[in-house]
Formats: sequence, structure tokens, C-alpha cells
Amino acid sequence: MSDLTQLPDVGEQRPLGYWLKHLDGAIEESMGPLFATDGLNRRGWQVLNAISYAPITIAELDETLAAFPSPTSRPCARTSTGSSSAAGPTRLTTAPAGRHPP
Repeated sequence: MSDLTQLPDVGEQRPLGYWLKHLDGAIEESMGPLFATDGLNRRGWQVLNAISYAPITIAELDETLAAFPSPTSRPCARTSTGSSSAAGPTRLTTAPAGRHPP
């Protein structure tokens, strides 16, 4: 999708999968520039979101993100070395400023 103004005719009957893919493309297109301002892509945001609730192991992170296929098999490698997260001996967590309030 390159132009959100070119929306399909909502009167047409389309399968649910079509609309899910359309919605996914619209999210990707609108959120991409927002993520890019922080040097992230959608996958990086998913990693940060997953680790923002509580410390998580890399294995738990891989399991959590398995529902979101990505060409990157180990998405946490880049993110865990950045300033937005900190890696402990066995768990990943966000820096204090990136944590959800209790």
C-alpha cells in the first residue's frame, strides 16, 4: 500500500483476511515514520513493548514474538544493546524511563 487515500470500496464483499491485511498495511504505513524517528522499526517496537511490562528472558521473548513472523530470527540482539533497554545476565528489561507504571 502506498497511499491511504486509495481505500477499497467498503461496499464490496471481501474475506476477513483481506481486511486484516489491509489494516496491517495501514498500520505499517502510518507507524513506520513514527518508529523511524526513534531509530526503530515495527519489530523493534514489538520487542520493547514485550519487555516493558517485566524482565523477560530471550527464550520468553522469542516465544512471545513467535506470533508475529519476522525475517529477523533474533530481534532482541540490536535492541538489547541500545539505550532503550538493558540486558542482565539472563533477562531483558527496559531502562527505567521505558517501563510501564505498576
